[in-house]
Amino acid sequence: MLCAVGPGDTVREVDPPRDAGLCMSGNCRSTLGPQRKIEMYHWVMNRRKPTTEKRWLRSRRSQRIELNVPLVVYRAPGQGQLFYESTQTLVVSAHGALIGLTDVVAPRQKLRMQNANTGENLECRVVSVRKAQIGPPRVAVEFMQATPGFWRIAFPPADWKTAV
Repeated sequence: MLCAVGPGDTVREVDPPRDAGLCMSGNCRSTLGPQRKIEMYHWVMNRRKPTTEKRWLRSRRSQRIELNVPLVVYRAPGQGQLFYESTQTLVVSAHGALIGLTDVVAPRQKLRMQNANTGENLECRVVSVRKAQIGPPRVAVEFMQATPGFWRIAFPPADWKTAV
C-alpha cells in the first residue's frame, strides 16, 4: 500500500501498480528505472483529487458565456438613491451576469435590470463588486430566481434547461 496525499486531501491508502518496487521503510535505495519512475509519478498524480479550479467549475450552477447584451440597470425606489445607467453584459449565465457599472453599488443590494433588446425587466442582487484595471468596476449580479430566457440565446448550454 502507498499513502497518497495532496493539498486539501485526506491521507488514503491506494494500491500501486504491480511490481512498483517501492521501499516503504525509507532506508533502501530505489530499484526503479527512469521509465518506471515516470509511470509511478503519473499513477500517483492521476489518483489525486480534482484541483481547486476543477472543483470550483463543477460547483457552478450554470455555464457562463461571454456575451454583450445591452441593459439599463437602475435602483428601485426604496433601495437607496435612484440611478439609471445604460451598460452591457460582459458574461451571462442562467443565474445572472457580470456587468460594468460606474455608479456605486454594494453587495446584497437589490437592483432592477432591463434587457434593452426585449424590454424585459428583472430584479437582481449584487453579489460582488471588483475594480477593473481599465474601465468601470465589474459587478456580479444574480437573479432572484434562475431565468435563462432573459438573455434570448438561440442555443443555450444544456445545463441552462435544468436551471428553469
